Amino acid sequence: MAKRKKRNSIANQPGLEYLSLGGHNLSAEAKKSISAVVLALLAAISLLSLVQPEGLIGQYLYSAISQLLGWGRWFLPIFLLALAIFIYYRERLRITTIKFVGWGLLFASLQSFFHFCLAEDHWLSYIADGQGGGYLGYGLTWGLTSLFGYWSSLVLTVAILIISLIFIF
Repeated sequence: MAKRKKRNSIANQPGLEYLSLGGHNLSAEAKKSISAVVLALLAAISLLSLVQPEGLIGQYLYSAISQLLGWGRWFLPIFLLALAIFIYYRERLRITTIKFVGWGLLFASLQSFFHFCLAEDHWLSYIADGQGGGYLGYGLTWGLTSLFGYWSSLVLTVAILIISLIFIF
């Protein structure tokens, strides 16, 4: 029987090893640096669109971020910049995967908590004004309250918030 050649497919390669530039493979360090720069750029653009939305894209970003995240929109640039720093200095700072999970849980639980601060009868109507936790907070809060009820969901949200801080620190 004839041997088949193995194809070099994207699915068989872990991470971002399939990225190349002009036929030259990028080193792991270059990929890490590019990822950090892109995240820092997104942090800067999101902050600028929140502080002073200019132009069509700036106004669109402000509206989209405000409706998606509500009061949590102010944390988005911080989280993106922190993620950029963590990716770039991961080995030096000894940042583990559990810290990344902690930051994600913190962000999500804050969005849910922000929505719990609003009157339950009007949760959906607050989103258009960029209040509460936005669509993300509404979705999480609505899902939790549908499953566990209001007070149990609030306690669960606070517990997840505390657990996320434990993961981070």
